[in-house]
Amino acid sequence: MFPALARQVWLDTPSSPPGAAPVTSALASAIAGWREGSLDAANWAGAGPRARSSFARYLGAPEAHVALMGSVAEAAATVAASLPGRGGAIVAGDGEFRSNLFPWLAQGANAEHLT
Repeated sequence: MFPALARQVWLDTPSSPPGAAPVTSALASAIAGWREGSLDAANWAGAGPRARSSFARYLGAPEAHVALMGSVAEAAATVAASLPGRGGAIVAGDGEFRSNLFPWLAQGANAEHLT
């Protein structure tokens, strides 16, 4: 599934890892269609909702419980802002990526940044 891993080991998870063959193939096909003017925009736009539905079925959860987010920062901010009460401490480590750190620190006085 990951041709690059036949010649290297990838341990830098939050970076840009090698792509899985089915994913890079689908992306190359979409880019070629875009370049050639044959991209099926309706199919492209429907991919997110189809993935959401499939993932909900996989989890055995209602679709309404699965969100599509554009980034880790957006997802973390959505979860952080939705926590009721916020009575407990929020702890984020010094080495945490800003995309995950800032949404929690934005929650105010209960947020703590460990150095």
